[in-house]
Amino acid sequence: MNKFISYLEKQQKHHLAEAKNLADSGREDESILEKIKANIFNIFIEVSQTPNQTADYMPLMMEKIPKTWYESLGKSKEHGDFEREAQERVKIAIMDEIKAKYAILVRENADEC
Repeated sequence: MNKFISYLEKQQKHHLAEAKNLADSGREDESILEKIKANIFNIFIEVSQTPNQTADYMPLMMEKIPKTWYESLGKSKEHGDFEREAQERVKIAIMDEIKAKYAILVRENADEC
């Protein structure tokens, strides 16, 4: 789990730095998307630090948390809210990235046992 938390923290810092650079360059829309990415990593930093986790806790949270994002994505498409749609797509893409990294780290850990 330590490798996973380190990965999340590294990614969060990267996206926060990128958000600042973009904001400093006057690219606010892109900066907002980077802040959203950093926030998703932060959510999973907090989730991964929940005490007394069972083996299925993290995969369960990785399914549960994005459900509202998918709902919001559908609603934003219905209403032609392209900005919100882009934000929800970014959240889902980052979630997919986090899931993939988690799976790799779980596999590596299993190989070491």
